[in-house]
Amino acid sequence: MGQSVYHGEPLAHAGTASHGRYEAGVRAGAVGMAIYSASCSIYSLNIDKLVRNFGEIQSDKIVLSWTSTILVLRVEQSVSSE
Repeated sequence: MGQSVYHGEPLAHAGTASHGRYEAGVRAGAVGMAIYSASCSIYSLNIDKLVRNFGEIQSDKIVLSWTSTILVLRVEQSVSSE
């Protein structure tokens, strides 16, 4: 994410703008993966209840949309703060 989304360069010298963009992208990616992991943990603990209340396909859509929304908001926040 540091290279493709933030257009940073991992081999750039520390302190340069390109290296800073790369590090910001890596941090944003790590936060996104942490949020995804937490969402999956919550989902797995509640899957029986979700399926019982919403059905199998609808439950998957709920979790996917929640995780995607949080990830997009985090990336947008990171990109706009630069």
